Amino acid sequence: MHDSAAGASAVPTRNAVVLTAVQVETMAVLRHLANPQQVMRRGSLFHVGRLSCGADDWSVAVGETGAGNSTAALVTERAITEFEPEVALFVGIAGGVKDVSIGDVVIASGVYRYESGKVEENRFLVRPHELHSSTTLSSLAGGLAHDAAWRARLKVRRIEGKPEIFLGRVAAGEKLVASAKSELCRFLREHYNDAIAVEMEGYGFLDAVNHNEEVRGLVVRGISDLLDDKAATDARGSQDIAADSAAAVAFEILARMTSLGVRPKVSPVSPPPAVQIGEVGPGRFVWSGAVPLTEAGRLWSRPSSISVMRIGVPHGCSPALRHALLRLLCHAPEDAFDVEILDCSDWLTDYRRCLKEMLPSCRDQAVFRRLRPPTTLPAAGSGEPLTADDLAQRIELVLDACTMRWLDEGVQGVLDGREPLHGCFVEVDPALAARLRTVWEAWKDGMNTQTRRHFFEMLAAVHDAGGHPQAGIGIGQQTVRDCMVPATILALAVAECGDAIMHPTGDGPLKPHGAAPGNLASPTLRGHSSGAQRVKGKPIEHWIDTLTHLPWQCRIVMLGGLRSSRQLTQLRQQLIGRVAPSGRLTDSSLARPITLTFDEAFAQALAGGIHDVESHLRTVLHDLRDEQAKYLLTVSPPAPTKQLVHEPS
Repeated sequence: MHDSAAGASAVPTRNAVVLTAVQVETMAVLRHLANPQQVMRRGSLFHVGRLSCGADDWSVAVGETGAGNSTAALVTERAITEFEPEVALFVGIAGGVKDVSIGDVVIASGVYRYESGKVEENRFLVRPHELHSSTTLSSLAGGLAHDAAWRARLKVRRIEGKPEIFLGRVAAGEKLVASAKSELCRFLREHYNDAIAVEMEGYGFLDAVNHNEEVRGLVVRGISDLLDDKAATDARGSQDIAADSAAAVAFEILARMTSLGVRPKVSPVSPPPAVQIGEVGPGRFVWSGAVPLTEAGRLWSRPSSISVMRIGVPHGCSPALRHALLRLLCHAPEDAFDVEILDCSDWLTDYRRCLKEMLPSCRDQAVFRRLRPPTTLPAAGSGEPLTADDLAQRIELVLDACTMRWLDEGVQGVLDGREPLHGCFVEVDPALAARLRTVWEAWKDGMNTQTRRHFFEMLAAVHDAGGHPQAGIGIGQQTVRDCMVPATILALAVAECGDAIMHPTGDGPLKPHGAAPGNLASPTLRGHSSGAQRVKGKPIEHWIDTLTHLPWQCRIVMLGGLRSSRQLTQLRQQLIGRVAPSGRLTDSSLARPITLTFDEAFAQALAGGIHDVESHLRTVLHDLRDEQAKYLLTVSPPAPTKQLVHEPS
């Protein structure tokens, strides 16, 4: 965004970014810019135009974030990185909570994240988080409240009233508040009674701005409704009026910065924050830089904690270390940071293959996360020198812990009704939710490093019995919400409600057997493992083709890829209500494992309670019985056996 025109007489150009959430806000902002042009920056569309202010011209990049704090933070961080502004403004509409009228403008001196807190059995304990706008910009904007000159910038005709400016706090969350009588509105008035407006993006915006010390940030909101009769108010054009008011104030602020001589913040020049991983001696590797190894999971967060990752690790190094680094890269947010890496073309080939086979739902453009040869090799750093395998193990353990934290938050959120699955909230009967939560806590308490990894592999359907080096890369943030959370809820329901169906005697036939495939019908984690195996390099979703039309893409595999004695075979078939023909299972005899799927019928059963879930499981297993039985007709004669044992595949 720097002016490329030469000559001493050229008007100096200053850079600003303006973020909006929805189209009506974007259009209001663009009315103030001369010759706006569309540009693409790292997957996001921006409009770049000019604002002439006499002594200075402003080059203004306008980006639309969409609703929500997380996307606002992501696009804001991207805009700041790409356009290097001295000022960032979030300009949009909001609901008025108190003391304001439609068309008024609220300058957010601070923004609360009102959903922060702790959930206990019968209460929610509020733990307020607040971020602040730039003191300089807040003071400048507050001065406009006593000066009507800014109204000359209004573009939308008003029938009555003159908009006013208010300086105060705003509450931001993930919910659209459409009624002053709602429980949420009462909650805001009780716990955040100094907030004069409510919106959905300001906290995420300021979170991103405050990570960039050289940028001043401010949230400017026009009041489009007073929380009651929102639809009728919007239909009368209130959103256009509110967005117009906010845009007028925002551009008056830029003009006043020029006229009052407010100059850019001065900050020391420092190299971009980086993580460096390189060889410091024969077979010895060091992780160093802005994010310590113990917090490697931060590289999966938005916005990214670093600007660049330098990997001075040859492609032909330890398979374990290559696996750990590929897993780290595959689950980092798209375009989160630049990657400078030795043997870049070889790594890119591996990276592309991992995304295709382990994370088939990823968009193709994720492959182009700016992997490039290194501009500088990693420095020795101050980290602890480790062998390649030791470093790989530490990375994997940190990433597993991060995955477990997200999985736990997701499971608890679904059981509490706070977190959606695939965009829909699933209602779980309270009595059932309490029982499932008890099982979940027991599972977590019983996990060690190995069982946690086996559990993840089951949920993500990436278990690789062949021990191929890429196994497990699919375990990470991209699979937690869409696959691992619903799979865990399903596994919990099977463990809690399926005992009478799976095991009429009350004692499941499968006992602990390490990493080998097994069943899921046990109230303890030790009875849980997975029969999911990769077939010809494809994940399970590719070869269970009869289930791909279902809305939920997670699988719980009950049987699959097993060799077993006749006695154990018969016991396993009793799990689905039918004794198998005499014989011995082979790896090829179960081409399709028995699966349970988190579908709409299962979601309805969860809402109905324990008996509805039992009925659902009974119906599903009965329907699968005949399909499974035909694969057992070709089994070979049984091998002699004297006791019930598991023979790993």
